[in-house]
Amino acid sequence: MSLPEFNYLSPPDLKAVCDLLREFKGQIALCAGGTELVMHLKHRLKSPGYLLSLKNLPDLKTLRFDPEAGLILGAMCALKDLSADTRVKSRWTALAQGAEQVASPQVRNRATIGGNVCLDTRCWYYNRSKQWRSTFPVCFKARGDQCHVVKGGRQCYALFQADTVPGLMILKAKLKIVHSDGERMIPVEAFYSGLGETPNLLSDQEVLTEIHVPPLPPRSGTSYVKYKQRSVLEFPLLGVASRVTLDGEGKYCREAGFGIIGHSSKPLLIEAGETLNGLDEPVLTDDILEHLLREVKPVKHMGVTASLKRRMARVFVQNAFSEAWKQARSQRADIIQEES
Repeated sequence: MSLPEFNYLSPPDLKAVCDLLREFKGQIALCAGGTELVMHLKHRLKSPGYLLSLKNLPDLKTLRFDPEAGLILGAMCALKDLSADTRVKSRWTALAQGAEQVASPQVRNRATIGGNVCLDTRCWYYNRSKQWRSTFPVCFKARGDQCHVVKGGRQCYALFQADTVPGLMILKAKLKIVHSDGERMIPVEAFYSGLGETPNLLSDQEVLTEIHVPPLPPRSGTSYVKYKQRSVLEFPLLGVASRVTLDGEGKYCREAGFGIIGHSSKPLLIEAGETLNGLDEPVLTDDILEHLLREVKPVKHMGVTASLKRRMARVFVQNAFSEAWKQARSQRADIIQEES
């Protein structure tokens, strides 16, 4: 498949990026790693007048540590670098695990953390060639008036499937978003709209520049598990991250949370501190799981029935929780020190 015609822009700095976004409002597609964008262009899901490359902005490729702020990631930090860093793997395990499970090594060499955070929702009826899509009536995601997944549905049911986002949510990460008139910082979970057509709230004049992940409290552990049909090159049919903080002796649960993707158009953050506070073993009863997963309401999508996905959600929440608890039990009360 060929690419559509477009004008190529390669600005030298962030100010120039913002100026161009304002000048050509709504006509620009930002390119970081390009692993998703190139397929969108080939499938004619996007046909921008301009493609703006961020390759000349080295500050966006950083991965650094701060004693107080924790982990600071440039939006163009490659997933391969994030998943391979020993400090990230030991301190923010769920994030490293999520990055490591994206697609394949070849894709992770180019794919970026910012691109994964901004990943579009996906659907069997949308992520196809233009010729294939022409055989169906236009769906909501393509600015039509119907959904092919849920017959008679009044909304788009495309799935959000970005592997790194559950980990970022449970780690209480924040996003730095820059535009020509300033910048803003928002929690990761507040970045998503819940709409299958437009899954995030990034405007066409803004660019995601940094991701800030604070240090975890002592005796904390995190984990990410993924339900997929193939071992590589696969988006998650369900992804679950868990965070557990134990008391000083490592005996009782003091705080917990879960991040879930693959069940709907919006990632779900579940703060479970009140529900699990005082738990003395990493076992979630049926009643607890029922309470925690009350907002997980999948539909049949991409070959997986809703009932199977609900059952898998219970299994994966338990598995992620057990792994996070195990890590918290063995975690030393380290103080993050900046390492060069």
